[in-house]
Amino acid sequence: MNTVGAGLQNSIEGDVYTDAATRKAVQRDASIFSLTPKLVVYPKTVADISSIVTFAKHSGYSITPRGAGTDMTGGAIGGSIIIDTTRYLTTVREITSSHVTAEPGTPLRVITPKLAAAQRQFASAPTSAHTSTFGGMVANNAGGVYSLQFGNTNGWVRKMKVVLSDGNEYTLTPLTHAQLKRKMRQDTFEGRIYTQLYELIEHNYDTIKNARPRVPRSNSGYALWDVWDRESGIFDLTQLFTGSQGTLGIITEASVETVSLPAHTATLLAYISSLHSLDVIVQTIMRHAPAAFEGFDESGFRANSALHTQLGLASLLKNRTGKGMFFGIELQASSEEALIQKVGALRHDLKRVKKVKVDVDPIGAHSTAFWRARRSALALLRAQAQAFHGAPFIDDLAVPPVALGVVLPKVQSLLRQYALPASIHSHLGDGVVHIIPIGPVLSKKHRAKLAPLMRDLTTIVKEHGGALSGEHNDGMLRGPWLRAAFGPETYALFVQTKEIFDPDYIFNPHKKTDASWSYSTHHLALPMMLDNV
Repeated sequence: MNTVGAGLQNSIEGDVYTDAATRKAVQRDASIFSLTPKLVVYPKTVADISSIVTFAKHSGYSITPRGAGTDMTGGAIGGSIIIDTTRYLTTVREITSSHVTAEPGTPLRVITPKLAAAQRQFASAPTSAHTSTFGGMVANNAGGVYSLQFGNTNGWVRKMKVVLSDGNEYTLTPLTHAQLKRKMRQDTFEGRIYTQLYELIEHNYDTIKNARPRVPRSNSGYALWDVWDRESGIFDLTQLFTGSQGTLGIITEASVETVSLPAHTATLLAYISSLHSLDVIVQTIMRHAPAAFEGFDESGFRANSALHTQLGLASLLKNRTGKGMFFGIELQASSEEALIQKVGALRHDLKRVKKVKVDVDPIGAHSTAFWRARRSALALLRAQAQAFHGAPFIDDLAVPPVALGVVLPKVQSLLRQYALPASIHSHLGDGVVHIIPIGPVLSKKHRAKLAPLMRDLTTIVKEHGGALSGEHNDGMLRGPWLRAAFGPETYALFVQTKEIFDPDYIFNPHKKTDASWSYSTHHLALPMMLDNV
């Protein structure tokens, strides 16, 4: 261990590593980027995290919090100190009939069976819930298949504890205006934080409210529009920290409300041969209040044809045009009779739409098979992307659902223009689109296309009042494009927010406001930098 590592080790109970193997093990997350840290630290206590923050502040180091490393934007990697919470900070503090309180490194796979036994679930557990952590779900403001019904994680966070840049731990909860005023009267670091942020939001209230993307789900920038509400008189810092990717402070504990498991579910499968009538399909299905509404273009759904045969879905792949999209629509009801009625009503309306074919087994085996196929297809596409030296990079945009019929053809045209083969998967009900490259997209000849492609995509999103991210957040991937997406005035407010909480930029640098495309592309993962592809 080097001198710096030994010095930090002497001040904490946890473990500090400086060896090459440990540092290499955390140089990647699920993104296209790679950064090797100088130190990897496994804190045992909140006091350890406080000591690490103090150390970083006085030594010129920075800190990147990390859970399971499933972040798709480079948010979980850094070139200085990695704080890995998965070894020790894994305590479930409390599971009640309404919420879960846990430390950040707790695996979701530990919590979800306990919730299921009580007929509860997380409202917004991501597709990667089998590997991701509780803290990662909160810090990244995760969304998932049921976010159409429940929104992202931010809508369910009730309380959290964070270590801020002064090295102290604070509890964040929604405050009434009277409680906020009491905080602001404190002549302390905490008091100054509340005062400065309140004044920033209050003085720019209309600008901030108007900056909010006009989409059901947005996960880009800092959610200043959700912090202070004049009408309700509530000031809630949990809404700022949820989705901040560790750039404002380090989450040490959170309380998240849970929801009931559905009593009865059915999945209706459908196919449309052309995207030109997609807007009609979306409006028709949304009138029936689905719990989930997913779509795969044909390349994505065909990615695992062997599994589809095994699950009995192979018939869906016959006689297709190559330009269509498959849908999975989940309906829920309190009784089987009500469910049958809902399925019948939706099937009736869909059959009235031209060029739509509807599956015949909504309540049988297909009800679970489609969702298994969905998870498998996403995993396989990502594996294929890695094999081709590619990975998701224009993977997560959000637009108003009524605009999908216009936006998706534009995106497909853009992909053809840049000769980028990709699969499109969408949470159609709330307009979130995932674009997963399935070819050699990061060879030398393709790397030159990344910046103009991102610019063109940002233009499309902005034209339709959308957001660069609906689920996966900014990080090194979309952080460099926040100014273009939100405009200079709102972007300047994001920068001021960062500097209120982190004036020395010790928390997860080069994500969000201090991200740059040159820095990000300099740290593309080495296997993706092959010039002979």
